[in-house]
Amino acid sequence: MMDVAQLLAKYQEGEREFPLADLRRVDLRGADLRDINLHRANLSGADLSGANLTGANLRRAILIEAKLSEANLSHADLRRASLDYAQMQKANLSSTNLMWATLNEADLSEANLQHGSLQRAVLKRANLSHCQLQSVDLISADLSGANLTAANLTQAHLNLAELNQAIFQNTTMPDGSLR
Repeated sequence: MMDVAQLLAKYQEGEREFPLADLRRVDLRGADLRDINLHRANLSGADLSGANLTGANLRRAILIEAKLSEANLSHADLRRASLDYAQMQKANLSSTNLMWATLNEADLSEANLQHGSLQRAVLKRANLSHCQLQSVDLISADLSGANLTAANLTQAHLNLAELNQAIFQNTTMPDGSLR
């Protein structure tokens, strides 16, 4: 298992490749890790609150119960990542690829997901209240029981999305209407 000091030292030296790293429960709050490769890394329970992960490769990473509140994950690759129960309040996920990711019961309240892809993602009982979801690809996503209260879904693509028992109070829908 790599410790935080080793990771940050190698990153400062210019190393960006850390695939399969075991970083469970590490404290990386506020760390600047732009363009890092953490493909298939285990970050379960890690605290990445306020971290800068712009352009990071987190494909198939395990981020179950991770803390990512106010983190910058714009343009990151999170395809097939496991983010169940993750705390992602106010996170910047604009233009992020979350295809096939699992975000069951994740808290994404007030997050920015504009222009991202959540195609075939599973967001059962996720909290997406007050989210910016403009122009998001939610094709075939599972939003069963998700809370979309006051979310903005203007120009979002919801074709074949599962919306059973989702909450749409004061939600701006793709056609501009409020539900």
